Amino acid sequence: MLEQAIRDHRDLLWGVCYRMLGSPADADDALQATFEKVLTHPPDDSALPLRPWLLRVAINHCRDELRKRNTRASAFWLPGPLETPENDSRFVGSEAPDARYSRMQSVSLAFMVALHALTPLQRAVLILRDVLDLSVAETAEALETSASNVKMALHRARAQLAKGPVRPPLHDRATESRVLQALLVHFAAHNVSALTELLTRDVLLCNDADEDQIAAHRIVRGRDKVMLFQFKTARSGRFAFKVLNGQPALLVELPPKLAPSSGRVIGSTTRELPRRAVLWIELDAAGNVAALHIQTQRRKLEHLPWQALSWASAASQLAAALVSALRFPQRGAWRLRAARALVSAVLRRPQ
Repeated sequence: MLEQAIRDHRDLLWGVCYRMLGSPADADDALQATFEKVLTHPPDDSALPLRPWLLRVAINHCRDELRKRNTRASAFWLPGPLETPENDSRFVGSEAPDARYSRMQSVSLAFMVALHALTPLQRAVLILRDVLDLSVAETAEALETSASNVKMALHRARAQLAKGPVRPPLHDRATESRVLQALLVHFAAHNVSALTELLTRDVLLCNDADEDQIAAHRIVRGRDKVMLFQFKTARSGRFAFKVLNGQPALLVELPPKLAPSSGRVIGSTTRELPRRAVLWIELDAAGNVAALHIQTQRRKLEHLPWQALSWASAASQLAAALVSALRFPQRGAWRLRAARALVSAVLRRPQ
């Protein structure tokens, strides 16, 4: 009976752990730890519903893990993205018209970043109340706390999220995808005139990286600085456009022999260019790029389909990217040299 309950609630628990911890690999570990505790220390009263108890064990483990985390070198935390098909059973949620967050919005990258600003208790309460649509009593039971504590934590969590970027997208997915494609082309071609119009003046670049990686360990602010950073660190490699956490993203992978050759000593640490990276963007109301988010932490990228990247797949997506670059920015002057530069920089196999 206990084993069947675990199987029945596996996807639900994984989705809760992912939202709590922000990383697919960490969610895997949390789920494994939950199952081990369930099997070695089963509930005292087997007649009671198991779902609240399973949620309590999983969330308590996640809260313990969050308390152990140390501040790393990166100034900005980003989640570990993953593919989230519409029918993914790991991400259950309320689909009611008046729901505070839709199922897909509750795993959006902006939502995950906003959750990271909450305390572990606030995070747990918000997920149970506003995502899973549990009642105050059910949430209090799952967290072994009082109803008044649940209400207070939820009030503070909602107030904190109201300050952040958790809102319906300003543009549809197709538009965001085309702008991302154009951004790749213009950066690869060093097309400064196009980038000047495509990026907002106060654009932000946020990079979550391992300590031994060459990366922006502080938030980069301003169009000129963002362009300079990308021009200095970008390298040619295999790439693919995917939908991650419900929004368009770019996966880039350097060939194995490129990244180590780019290492340099900074202080007492030898840093190397990340071999893998995921980039996604935020657009302002006018459709310009207001923020670039780059995730290069190795552990946070383990669950992505890197095996699908190839020079052939990059070539197959090149035409769409070139067409998008012709359209974005609308007032930008497209140069034939940009097309030639992209073909040579992105599709040339390293020798």
